[in-house]
Amino acid sequence: MAIKRSTAYRVRIVDIINNQLIKQEGFNPSYIELGKNQVSRVNLISTVVGKYTSDDENYSALTLDDGTETIRVKGFGPEVFKLKNVNVGQLIRLVGKIKEYNDEKYLTCEVAIALDPNWIIVNELELGKPVPIEKPVPVKTTSDDSVEQPITADSSEKGNPNIKILNLIKSEDTGSGAMTEIVLSKSGLSDEAAKDVLFALLKSGEIFEPKKGVLKILD
Repeated sequence: MAIKRSTAYRVRIVDIINNQLIKQEGFNPSYIELGKNQVSRVNLISTVVGKYTSDDENYSALTLDDGTETIRVKGFGPEVFKLKNVNVGQLIRLVGKIKEYNDEKYLTCEVAIALDPNWIIVNELELGKPVPIEKPVPVKTTSDDSVEQPITADSSEKGNPNIKILNLIKSEDTGSGAMTEIVLSKSGLSDEAAKDVLFALLKSGEIFEPKKGVLKILD
């Protein structure tokens, strides 16, 4: 008897991250519950904000961002070939399964296709506009007035938290990357503010996560 392939549902990344993955035994796929649907396969339109491939090309990972959250796509062995022609900055359609390891949800890749940027409009028509989750980071000044400076990944102003975090990652990276926990603790920012900066840098593609809990600057 032929095995019926599960439907690849159109979802936002935040739906994957914020819902529990229900694991099943045997050949039954693990899934999240969205409404009345058991979602084990997804059909995402999102931007590639990070990419890492090991030196032996036996492992590759993408970081995707659709404006609601970020998630990694992992490929091992022959699966790496499916991610080979995908590059940072591209808008792609990815079809894959939801997996989880060490409390991190990630996706496998069945298909990854580069799209024209106009597909963002199609995506919003199908799913609605994404709810932004970025927050401005307060920056202390000598003025009595409270001033908030929004995160900008290319800003080079003295005291900018982005530059501070980038320099910290660079100094803590001895070759395999900088530990996220150490960067957060040494940043001098509140935990929430530091995470907002990291999210903005991941989204802009200036840094990436070769694995969970590790940060590297994209050369």
